[in-house]
Amino acid sequence: MAIVLKIPGGLAALRAVVIAGVAVFISACAAAPRSPGSGPVDPTNADAVAAAVLEGYRRQDIAAIAVHTNQTNRELFAGLIAGSEDREDLFGGWRGMAATTWDGEMLPARFAIGYDGEREAIIPFAVETPTGTASLASAAGEVYLVIVLTLDDAADTSWGFEDVNRYRAEDYKALADRRQGG
Repeated sequence: MAIVLKIPGGLAALRAVVIAGVAVFISACAAAPRSPGSGPVDPTNADAVAAAVLEGYRRQDIAAIAVHTNQTNRELFAGLIAGSEDREDLFGGWRGMAATTWDGEMLPARFAIGYDGEREAIIPFAVETPTGTASLASAAGEVYLVIVLTLDDAADTSWGFEDVNRYRAEDYKALADRRQGG
């Protein structure tokens, strides 16, 4: 005898419920984000958040990165945790390769107002070279590989992971060393 379960709305509705549940889980975890072995991460400290994100990349631990994500990326990370998004979207390509091979070195966060008005923290963790990436300590380069963090709105004080990007070294050096816009 087979048991048949009928789901109103079909698989699409079930997928939406699973993703919503994972999003609630991520939000609950974000209330007290932790970095492995170092206790709670201060979400108002961009350097600490960037280090926790990079450690999550190094371990290829989606949940460890997800607790530090910004509002824009919460649905993506919910899908990654639920298995409906491909983990290669996070760990593949040049971004994933650079972040998963992080050597523990970072430059201090510098701050900017992004093109869309978001407040951003830019934290270099590697240098782009003609053959790939190199440690900040081992190579001088014109382009840094950086963690980009954002604040979700004007009242937000908790930095959230936005992306891994390239950033010209001279542009980074010209950024403010203190958070702008409140």
